[in-house]
Amino acid sequence: MVLIVGAGITGLTIAYLLAKAGIKVLVLEKEKQIGGLAKSFRYGNFTFDIGPHRFYTHNQRVLAFIQEILGEEGKILERQTAVYFRSRYYSWPLHPQALFKLPLPLTLRAARDIFTQGFRSKSRERSFKDYIIRQYGPTLYEVFFRDYTQKFLGISSEETHSTWAQMGIIKAVIDEKAAPRSLIGLIRMALFPPAASLKFIYPKGMMGSFCEILAEKIEKLGGKILVSYPLEKMKISEGEIKTISVQEESWPVERVIWTAPLTSLCSLLRVSSRGLEYRAILLYLLEINHPPLLPYQWCYYGDPKIIFSRVSQPNLFNKLAAPPGRSGLCLEILCQKGDDYWENYQGLKNRVLSDLIRVGLIEGKEEIINLHYQRIPEAYPIYHIDYPQRLARIKKDLSRIRNLVIAGRSGSFWYNNMDECIEMASEIASQIIRSKP
Repeated sequence: MVLIVGAGITGLTIAYLLAKAGIKVLVLEKEKQIGGLAKSFRYGNFTFDIGPHRFYTHNQRVLAFIQEILGEEGKILERQTAVYFRSRYYSWPLHPQALFKLPLPLTLRAARDIFTQGFRSKSRERSFKDYIIRQYGPTLYEVFFRDYTQKFLGISSEETHSTWAQMGIIKAVIDEKAAPRSLIGLIRMALFPPAASLKFIYPKGMMGSFCEILAEKIEKLGGKILVSYPLEKMKISEGEIKTISVQEESWPVERVIWTAPLTSLCSLLRVSSRGLEYRAILLYLLEINHPPLLPYQWCYYGDPKIIFSRVSQPNLFNKLAAPPGRSGLCLEILCQKGDDYWENYQGLKNRVLSDLIRVGLIEGKEEIINLHYQRIPEAYPIYHIDYPQRLARIKKDLSRIRNLVIAGRSGSFWYNNMDECIEMASEIASQIIRSKP
């Protein structure tokens, strides 16, 4: 039997592909609800995802898998997103024409950066700051990238590894083929903008329904999914995991695939994970008594004076996410598990509502019908400047267990989007299937 820890996109995809190949699978999920970071929360007639999830890929194998699972339940949406800067919304991915709408001093500084960009050395591109200044110049670094990144990860740009710059920008842009890799490329796009808009696939039943469909298919194929089952013990002998235990139950296993947080695995196996951290999310989920006031599916807020870093509007993904004439707002407040935001989440209400009015998402506090809270631990890997060395050491320690595989965003400590999780899951499942006698 193959044991899969974690019932998010990666774990469920692996379980489905293995079960489809006739391999016995058991999925253990410590939470009471499947889906991981792709779950949806339902409150009466209102539904909220954990932020703006969507499918977008150039990988035909991944696209075929998404279409296989969703069938007629998938729809194509055109992306409408923005970034809030100096009391104004700019379309995001940053339309190059926006460069010419910035205050004149900033535009002139950005233009000056073009002429100095080629003289910056790549040899010192270790930090996020180094990478962005090299690629886009100091002006855009200060204007658009620095504050948001420091707010998002909770550490300074100088302490953030350049990996985050290379990954985070592409994730925000979605279409990596259209992502300008330099300031000169951005200017070129301003003069000759691409004709095609960015589009993505979204389930008709909200994002959580994708995981629910997967789970139903797994169980129909004979697989088993247990929720509220945190793995408590592994028995290891001769370099392999032989049995796993939860409460009073134990199962013999041939292979273990770990998609839960890597730090939890290290704790279970008594391997030091010192220096690896995850960013947590505090979600404010608001029911609003009117339709959306802004046309954006989601917006980024880099201003450190605004408490939330991103807001998504479920109605603009699916009009059935709220009753007719009403809408929802999903606010993401980045924090650390155990800090003041995490512990005093209800006490932030007045500040949150004031900031919503300030940025034009509501006009008054009386528009709120209801407010719900969700706390999501271990949502994003934090890329400290020395994380590659620490991660390599942990993987080396774990590689001694021959039948253990780590996968997914949390398990591999890699900022995967859902499409990449499916791609990784497909590769792992294929390797296991090929290895069977």
